[in-house]
Amino acid sequence: MVNELFVALFDFEGINEEDELSFKKNDLLFVERDSGGWAFATVKKGAHLGKKGWIPMNFVAKEKDKKKDDKKANKLAKKGMDPNLQENKINAEYRALFDFAGVDETELTFSAGEVLYVDYEVSGWFYAKNSKGAQGFAPMNFLTVAAVNRTTSSPSASLPKTHEVNKSYDAKKVGELDVKKGDVVHLHQALGDGSAYVTLIQTGTCGYLPQKILSAIK
Repeated sequence: MVNELFVALFDFEGINEEDELSFKKNDLLFVERDSGGWAFATVKKGAHLGKKGWIPMNFVAKEKDKKKDDKKANKLAKKGMDPNLQENKINAEYRALFDFAGVDETELTFSAGEVLYVDYEVSGWFYAKNSKGAQGFAPMNFLTVAAVNRTTSSPSASLPKTHEVNKSYDAKKVGELDVKKGDVVHLHQALGDGSAYVTLIQTGTCGYLPQKILSAIK
């Protein structure tokens, strides 16, 4: 059973009008049940209002998921970022190292010492929420890890915390660190994309490094 609202991602023209339901992009459809990649639905908003039939599931997305994705894309666009940028999920509490005053509606204002919940990182910025529920972008180098979410898919709690850099590395994108072989880092979180969020002990600088260049210090 499905019984949920879906949004059409593309136009679809049914070949068999007796069985298949035609719809347009952005139409709102109520899906009753699905079977083998198809779903039986009713048009709730659109040119074919009230009509029923079978639709391909890969042409639609859950309304609540579509709204969430659109909202995130809008925030990135307002920030001047490509909405298609790959994000790194964080899901952890961070503590502010300095005061920060947001310059527009996309940025989150906070004070030194304040604890923020970071959802994800993209292009050198964290998307975070404060204790009052306000949300926005925060510069990554203004925050340091307060606690890592133990439910993440790659919890760093199971990893040794102190690592040595086994190969020099020059930062290739915003948010990464320049390190030399022999540098020592404190690992905060291992991410699913093969990167790690660390603090370079020599300087106290936080950033990302490839996990493959780190060796645990026993």
